Amino acid sequence: MGKRIGAHAVIAAVTALLCPVLTSGQTVTLSPAASPASGQPGITVINLTGSGFPTGTIQLTAVTVSLEPAAGGAAVTTPSTAVTTIAGSTRRVTFTIPASISVAAPTSYAVSITGTTATNTAFASTNTAALTVNPDAQILSVAPPSGKPGQTLTVSVTGAFTNLVQGATVVSFGAGISV
Repeated sequence: MGKRIGAHAVIAAVTALLCPVLTSGQTVTLSPAASPASGQPGITVINLTGSGFPTGTIQLTAVTVSLEPAAGGAAVTTPSTAVTTIAGSTRRVTFTIPASISVAAPTSYAVSITGTTATNTAFASTNTAALTVNPDAQILSVAPPSGKPGQTLTVSVTGAFTNLVQGATVVSFGAGISV
């Protein structure tokens, strides 16, 4: 004669067969600052370096990056775009600052990570890395503001929150103007 099994035992048995069980979590310690330490939403690629990652393959889709405003507010999550082993249990997690973040002034964020390996070992950072999210780039001034046809000028462009590099950035002032 068969043994009667309760509904909870059947559900537990089916869940165990169909859903892999996460093994015990592992803690990751992040470097205190992101690299680069600041950037713009939707543009800047950020690297987080941490130690204590579990062994095994970590698929980039299995890592979630969380950005929480340091002054409080709702956290924003984004997937990683790369996970690279540096040496031993040290890895670099790469992501782009989410375009959904909009700030009017440079804003400090605390960044953390969670994820799993291909063998379902969970991991999470025990600390956060500092990241400053900047507003959109702006041109503050162009000096001199005008010139005459045929005139040669040295033009200074001053910006805020830009990636302009003196002597390396190339600008365009439109058709018929040589730079």
